[in-house]
Amino acid sequence: MILLVFLACLERVTGIPTPLDPRFFASNKGSAASNDGGSQEDATPFASVAGDKILLSGVVTSKSRYPVDIDFRIPDESVEGGMSGQGKLLLKEPGAFSLSVPENLGDLEIQVFQDLKSDGPSEDDFFAQVTISIAADDVSDLKIELIEGGVSSGVQSQGPRPFGSFSGEKITLSGLITSKRKSPVDIDFRIPDESAEGGMSGQGKLLLKEPGAFSLSVPKSLGDLEIQAFQDLTADGPSKDDFFAQVSVAVGAENVSDLEIELIEGGVAIGEQAKGPTPFASFSGEKVTLSGVIRSKSSGIVDIDFRVPDDSVEGGMAGQGKILLQEPGEFSLSVPKDLGDLEIQAFQDLTSDGPSVDDPFAQVNITIAADDILDISMELEKAARGSHQVVEHKVVPHNDFSSPKEIDGDAVAENLSNPDPFGGQEGSRVTLSGVLKCDDCPLIDLDLFQPDENAPGGRTMLGKLKLPPGSYSIDVPRNFGDLILEAFVDYEADGPGAGDRMGSYINNPVKISSSNLSDINIELIVPEDGRMPMGAQPP
Repeated sequence: MILLVFLACLERVTGIPTPLDPRFFASNKGSAASNDGGSQEDATPFASVAGDKILLSGVVTSKSRYPVDIDFRIPDESVEGGMSGQGKLLLKEPGAFSLSVPENLGDLEIQVFQDLKSDGPSEDDFFAQVTISIAADDVSDLKIELIEGGVSSGVQSQGPRPFGSFSGEKITLSGLITSKRKSPVDIDFRIPDESAEGGMSGQGKLLLKEPGAFSLSVPKSLGDLEIQAFQDLTADGPSKDDFFAQVSVAVGAENVSDLEIELIEGGVAIGEQAKGPTPFASFSGEKVTLSGVIRSKSSGIVDIDFRVPDDSVEGGMAGQGKILLQEPGEFSLSVPKDLGDLEIQAFQDLTSDGPSVDDPFAQVNITIAADDILDISMELEKAARGSHQVVEHKVVPHNDFSSPKEIDGDAVAENLSNPDPFGGQEGSRVTLSGVLKCDDCPLIDLDLFQPDENAPGGRTMLGKLKLPPGSYSIDVPRNFGDLILEAFVDYEADGPGAGDRMGSYINNPVKISSSNLSDINIELIVPEDGRMPMGAQPP
């Protein structure tokens, strides 16, 4: 499997690999290769290694027809620079190559260049560098395009590859770096380590010639991994002038293939806030993965704080640390298995004055047991802090609503496990029922509020129900009083907004007394102003 391209274009090569003329094999272990296709010592790389081997083959392309050197190196902490040369191949000109390498070798670095001045790789040469992971299968789809002057970036990456010395099982971590600039990108990898300064231990770096795809083999079930990516514009390390991003990933037993990291100018300021250890990083026992999405109508940094009950601290809740997102979006964290109650508070400090009542805010309480929780959804709302809009999370089955025309509303409603918006309030209840009118709609968010003149916005959110379009019913505490109902379809997963279908009950609030209520119907439309309709809705 191809894992990382530093300075090369990788494409699939059709056809059967063609063995090379033996005259063009040479080793850089005690031998000097010549550019005319011969060498002073005929020693094929890995020829002396016993055991099973696989076939590595591909094609080298270049705008120049000059002879090609192909050097092979593997991680070795005992040698200077951390990489040990294993020999070289020589081609008379760009074209096909093949080599037998040890099965399950692991990381193999390949440096390919045309030594135009016979002075070794230099800034004048056509150059490319590729790192691949050698497993039990042949690698026959390698294409390496030499780039003029490419060595100027490639020589920066000659240190040991992150986790290259790890000999156990690995998974593939891959993704995409994006930026408004086209300059080289440093990608640093760190893991929690209480013995290291700042609580994080560097594991090495990758270098990209410019923003784009990256890939790396990392230890299986590694746990928390911090990734810092930046463009060092002033060659002084990450600074406030650079384009920067930092993300934390929970590495488990499966490949991670959907990372998207956007570098933001001046983003290093975020990283400076997040240099502390990841929440629960010092816990050494079994963990589960907690992940979800933060939504907000405001752009900007999101703080996510984690707290657990602790009677010994003021307020009864002990902070466990925070993670920071550059923008609202997905998050993931490893937390102790069977932790129990966990409180998550997320907010955007828009005025840089610390948490305040004006900040977009959300809080969710979760019970952590033995299984992963992958469906956390938090919508930040202004003035929500202090309004007691706390959602008790419960695991909801992941039904497929991708084909709304085929939804059986009754069947879906039976399978959905929505939390009780009324917090398990005791006593008898009455039934409120109606119809959510929305042709060909997927799942609908039905939000319930209670008027409260002391709360910001004049109301308190009780909770949310996920319901299919059509008939619905809710059991409400008898004599509950006034209840406000609003519904929307969140097409872009960013909360109700422009382009979403939405609607509210035209006679809000509903007065809940001692009798059942029916015909509490809500018609969902796409409002021209993108705001929730509050009165009688147009046909």
